[in-house]
Amino acid sequence: LYLSTLVSLNSSEKKDVERNIKAGITRLQLFQTYEGGFSYWPGESYESEWGTNYAGNFILEAELAGYRLPSNMKSKWIKYQKDKAINWTMDNGLKKRKQASTQLIQAYRLYLLALCDNSEVGAMNRLREEKNLSTTAKWRLASAYAIIGQKEAAEEIVKGVSTSVSGYRELSFGYGSGLRDRAIILETQGVLKKKEAFQTVKEIAGILSSERWLSTQETAYSLLSIAKYCKANGGESSSKMSYSIGGAAS
Repeated sequence: LYLSTLVSLNSSEKKDVERNIKAGITRLQLFQTYEGGFSYWPGESYESEWGTNYAGNFILEAELAGYRLPSNMKSKWIKYQKDKAINWTMDNGLKKRKQASTQLIQAYRLYLLALCDNSEVGAMNRLREEKNLSTTAKWRLASAYAIIGQKEAAEEIVKGVSTSVSGYRELSFGYGSGLRDRAIILETQGVLKKKEAFQTVKEIAGILSSERWLSTQETAYSLLSIAKYCKANGGESSSKMSYSIGGAAS
């Protein structure tokens, strides 16, 4: 979806991109359950909460880019997400990491609902008042407030909140890691037009350029957040730079 923001594509490559995106949308129908959420594997009858957010994020971005979605896919997903958002409660008996993932799933859900003009402000306010809200959940929730025009509330949520995330790797449930969460924070920094976002871009880009193994989540969110930053700050022109080899500048 955002590849053309990062690299120049010829006509053949653009056709490949379009074909792949359409195929991805079609395949997602195999994951959508009767209730409207998305399962982790095709054909399963129960939903993955993070997978429902992740797939929903893709179909919303695809629609914004001009792609047509299958009949009722989006409306069923919205109904499912709104029901989950309204009825969400924090289980304080969970371990700290599971709590953080649960909070982030709800914040992500609320962000996506705001993105498609179906915000649940009551649920947003309840999450905002949650004690010990995790760093990443605060940033993600702030982006929801910013999208619906409540910029002051968004700024208040992240006032003094760090952009650093301790290293961790979650192999199920929320599929998170320190890098994945930094990328989510970068996306919110972009929405809020934070000048510090450029430093986050450089740090994430440095990791992407390394030989380090990255999960699908890490790669996807890192590229998404950087692409959105580039698009908001000049698109392809922001990739132009000067350099020197052996003292000769170019």
